Amino acid sequence: IEALGKTLTTTTGIVGIIIAAVAAIIGVVDALSNSIDGWQKKLEDSNAKAQEQIQTNESLLESLRSIDTEYEKNIAQADNAATSSQNLLDRIIELQAGIQNGTIATEDQAAAQREISQVTTQLNSDVENLGLKYDETTNSLNMSTDAVEKAIDKQKEYQQAIAGMEQAVRLAEMQQDAEDELYMTKSQLADKQKELTDLQNAINWSAVDIWDWAKAVKKTTDITEGLAEQQGELDGELGSIKQRIQEALNGMAKYIREVETSQEIS
Repeated sequence: IEALGKTLTTTTGIVGIIIAAVAAIIGVVDALSNSIDGWQKKLEDSNAKAQEQIQTNESLLESLRSIDTEYEKNIAQADNAATSSQNLLDRIIELQAGIQNGTIATEDQAAAQREISQVTTQLNSDVENLGLKYDETTNSLNMSTDAVEKAIDKQKEYQQAIAGMEQAVRLAEMQQDAEDELYMTKSQLADKQKELTDLQNAINWSAVDIWDWAKAVKKTTDITEGLAEQQGELDGELGSIKQRIQEALNGMAKYIREVETSQEIS
C-alpha cells in the first residue's frame, strides 16, 4: 500500500508538472498571438493613414495638372486667334492686289470690295481697338500691313500674359497646400521606411505565418514606393510653381514695358 501511494504521488507530480507546462506554453502562445495581432493592427492603421496621404497628394497633383492644362488651352486660344486674324489680313491684301493688278475681273471687283469691307469689320471685332478702315474709292486701308500685324501680335502677347498671370494666381493659392502636403509626405515616408525595415528584419519563422508576413511586406512596400514617387512629384511641382510664377510676372512686366514704349513712340 505504501509503495502504491508513492507511485500515485509521483505520478500526480508528473501530471501536475505537465499541466503546468502546458498552461505556460498556452500562455506564451496567447501572449505572442496578442503581440502579433497588436503589431499587425498597428501596421494596418499606419498603412491606412499613409494611403490617405497618397490620395490627398493625388488630388492635389491633379489640381495642379488641371491648372497647367487650362493655361496651355488659353495659350493655344491666343495663338489660334492671332493666326485667324493674320489670315483675315492676308485675305484683304490678296483681294486688294487682285483689284489693283486686274486679276479680279472688273465685274467682280464690287463683290471683292464688299468682301474686303466685311473682312475688315471682322478683323476690327477680333483685334481690340484696331480701328482699321477700307476706302473702296482708293482701294486702300488707313493702316499699313506692318501696323496691323503689330496690333495682332500685341493682342496675342497680352492674352498670353493674362493667361500666365491667371495661372500664377491659381498656383500661388495652392503653393502653401503643396508645401504642407510635401511635409506630411516626407514624415509619412520616413515612418513607412522604418516600418518596412522592421518588417524585413523581424520575421519569425516559428511564430509568424509567412503568407501574412509576405502580404504585409508587399503592401507596405507599395505604399512606401508610392509616397516616395509623390514626394519627388511634389518637390518638382513646388520648384516649377515658383519658376512659373516668376515667369508670369516677367511676362506681364515685359508686356507693360512694350506698351509704354510704343505709346512714347506714337
